[in-house]
Amino acid sequence: MSLPVFLRFPVYYHCKYIYYEKLSEEDRKRTYLFNSFFYTRLTRKGNDDVLNTSAAERRYNRVKRWLRDVDIFSKDYLILPINQTAHWYIVVIQYHNNVPTEGDLTSDDDDNHGKKLTYNQLNLKKKKNTECLIEPIANTNTPGEASSSSTSNIHSMEVLDEADEVIIDNDNHRKTDNETTTNPKNRSQTPAIIMFDSLRSGSKNRVAATLREFLQLEYDHKKTLPVGSLARKVFNIDTIPNIEAAVPQQPNYFDCGLYILQYMESFFAHRSPTINFQSSTTFANWCEKNLMGSSKRKQIFDIINQHVIPKEV
Repeated sequence: MSLPVFLRFPVYYHCKYIYYEKLSEEDRKRTYLFNSFFYTRLTRKGNDDVLNTSAAERRYNRVKRWLRDVDIFSKDYLILPINQTAHWYIVVIQYHNNVPTEGDLTSDDDDNHGKKLTYNQLNLKKKKNTECLIEPIANTNTPGEASSSSTSNIHSMEVLDEADEVIIDNDNHRKTDNETTTNPKNRSQTPAIIMFDSLRSGSKNRVAATLREFLQLEYDHKKTLPVGSLARKVFNIDTIPNIEAAVPQQPNYFDCGLYILQYMESFFAHRSPTINFQSSTTFANWCEKNLMGSSKRKQIFDIINQHVIPKEV
């Protein structure tokens, strides 16, 4: 079996293997694993798209049936394996149900005159910790991304309908250990969209914007609230920022599938209430050499032999 075929089939299967065999029962209840074709379907134009709707709504209509029996807002973790231009990376959306509501973001203080609060201001106002514990990567907004002062209107966060172009840029958004240690540590119960990419293949801001739009529309579709309700949760760049994890990088251009599988397994094995996803020291033992390369391929092949091939014979 050639390498590309060997890798394409096992990625989603092995994600399911990790989900069912490696995660505890408690973690399985708290986690939803998306199909590896979900993001492709979300971003690929369809012949049945309704043209008089927004791009975000067209995307959502393509996948809303996929989750008709699932309440993703009862979960703490959403795992999305994503393949773009023959490159795999994995996204973990954590504590998305902890985003603030419209009411939370509207200040009752006279000084603000009913203006929307940013997530940082909200935390200060409520005196929960002294600052926002996860910050979006600075100065990387694309034209399709929402700004921190934007409202929750889903149309203000539209991105291009096509699947995002992946540009290999290993220097993009990299920070030294000195830079990352000056940032607040990222707490595990803070909402975030975490990108685990073994090639750092360009900015993921557009991907994150698309996922926020999906979360907002899925929430509005499933949690039908009166128009203008202050109980409506708000999914924007300020309430659920994206961060690019400083994970170990693959040494070649064909091991991305192996790395995302290891990232998923290590994410649950090494969670910490004070984990800092932007510090490379956090991931020092996530992808040790004895776990990767030919060793990982053999592990996957052995699992397929054990669990899949006997059923097909």
